[in-house]
Amino acid sequence: MSAFPNDMNDFSSSIAKACEDASALMTGYVNAATKANAAALQGFEDMTRNVTGFMQDSMTRAASACQTIMSAKSPQEAADTQAEFMKDCFDNLVASSSKISEISLHTAKGAIDPLTQHANDAMGAAMKKAQRA
Repeated sequence: MSAFPNDMNDFSSSIAKACEDASALMTGYVNAATKANAAALQGFEDMTRNVTGFMQDSMTRAASACQTIMSAKSPQEAADTQAEFMKDCFDNLVASSSKISEISLHTAKGAIDPLTQHANDAMGAAMKKAQRA
């Protein structure tokens, strides 16, 4: 009968330790998720800013090209201006797409890194406990 209180104390201590470990794990997850969400939000803001800038620039270029075409002195001059405008549009689209892809990759990496680090830390801690047991 004297062993019963010690067993209960050991059991209670084990439960308390398990709760502390679970709490620490969840706190780490919440921190990692918060960092991941902040990185994703920043990336989406950067992409939105980039796309908006591209669209504004494209509209400005289109208006300018339209004015130049309307004031052309010959059909050939209008066609040349149109061809130059189309080439310029394509070049700007490629450059903007490249920039958006770069932002997307940076955003994905920034969002996944905190979660990956947390998972690695949690697995490392679990492996250490398993080795001690």
